[in-house]
Amino acid sequence: MPYLISRQRQVKKMIKPNSHLSRLPLYLGMSFFVLTLLFSALKISQKNSLTGSESRANQNLPELILTFLKPDTVSLNLISQTEMRALDIVLKYEPEILEIIPQSLEAGQSFVISLEKTDSSSGIYSFSAISPESDIKSGTIALWKIRPLKSGVKTVLSLNEALSEIYTSEESSLGFSAADLEINL
Repeated sequence: MPYLISRQRQVKKMIKPNSHLSRLPLYLGMSFFVLTLLFSALKISQKNSLTGSESRANQNLPELILTFLKPDTVSLNLISQTEMRALDIVLKYEPEILEIIPQSLEAGQSFVISLEKTDSSSGIYSFSAISPESDIKSGTIALWKIRPLKSGVKTVLSLNEALSEIYTSEESSLGFSAADLEINL
């Protein structure tokens, strides 16, 4: 037993409580924590810069906007940085809640409408619009009438981005962005 006590005294003399060697685990832990914070900040800043570039890229896409004009009219508007010549539009709606009145489609300024088709069983409404005189960057493309079949409910009118197309005067197709229109009936 005296050997153990003398051995403990020798170890205590080798590592003094206030020496740098006794604080090594503390310094290693703090260094690891600081490096983790720096790495996390770097990753977050890289992610934010990527998201910012994606949103700038989306700002150049043409935007189609559906608007509900009370009491019974829906309009489709275009905002674009690029000049457009024609559009093929396919809309999806809930036929048990909403009816799109056949033959109520009216062309917006500078557009001619053709190929209007309403499939009330599946809730698909489609038409084509062309600007025969000049290319257009913004404006109202078309207006049409709706009739609620149920009152006091909400319904959504959505643009089918997979089937809808926007064309330039060179007949090339462009992507676009659009949001669904929620209507309170």
